[in-house]
Amino acid sequence: MVALAFDDNYAMAAGVTITSVIKNNDSLHFCFHLLVDNVSNDNIAKLKELVQHNISIKIYYLNDNFDINPDTLVLGYLSAVS
Repeated sequence: MVALAFDDNYAMAAGVTITSVIKNNDSLHFCFHLLVDNVSNDNIAKLKELVQHNISIKIYYLNDNFDINPDTLVLGYLSAVS
């Protein structure tokens, strides 16, 4: 699972990120969760074109009613291990 949050200003960068993950891990299955705010229909359509047999994309549209439940929020980090 990979999660990205962005608006229309970063839609192209999100697409590049998703494409890079797919191309550099072509034998893996991924589900991308995209939290978007004010992203154009054209950019949403371009992102959906990245769906493949081993790639799924779920889009969550944020708006003024979006609220984070602090009781279920999980924050974490990843560290590189050699």
